Amino acid sequence: MRTRGAPLLLAGAAFVTAAAMLPLPGLDDGGLPVHMSRHLLLLELAPVLLLLGASPAAGRRRVPPLGAGVVATVLVVAWHVPPAFDAALRVPSLHVAEHASFLAAGVLLWAPVLSSSSGAIEALAFLLATRLVQTILGNVLLWAPRPLYEGSGTLHDQRLAAAIMLGEGILATLAAATWLFVRLLREEDRPARVAVVASRAYRPQ
Repeated sequence: MRTRGAPLLLAGAAFVTAAAMLPLPGLDDGGLPVHMSRHLLLLELAPVLLLLGASPAAGRRRVPPLGAGVVATVLVVAWHVPPAFDAALRVPSLHVAEHASFLAAGVLLWAPVLSSSSGAIEALAFLLATRLVQTILGNVLLWAPRPLYEGSGTLHDQRLAAAIMLGEGILATLAAATWLFVRLLREEDRPARVAVVASRAYRPQ
């Protein structure tokens, strides 16, 4: 089990490293779109790979959806408030804390979805609720009449970053929802399969 999970863990660690090595945000290195791509690596790809590569026991562990969703949402929204975002651009230690927070938020957001202890319907409801927050945040950036952050580029850069956030969110939601739908079908079919196995086991010889 550990051997099969190792490539996923390594891939997740690679995405964390990639996020750290992308150019620092600014007018000459891609600006806010690059910074947003970095955030999405930490919020989406890296946590999913790390969770899928974790031990089976970790995958079966119950993660309280409400608490995880609230903490993760607060972390994501708080760092997108302009004073906090601008401070992270200026202060390296805050920048590291910001990225660590996004990785932690990503784990909290995806753990209830990927955990085998969560029902498919419960996981789907959690996914849609947390995605709503990201959609609202993306639309705020997309339709703001002026740049919201200092030193992160032009209004065009901000709208491009918002488009990246919203587009990635749609793709990730569709992929996760499809996976959960397949899982739901399997869960509904499980009682019937158990009944068939039981009937065969107790059939008179």
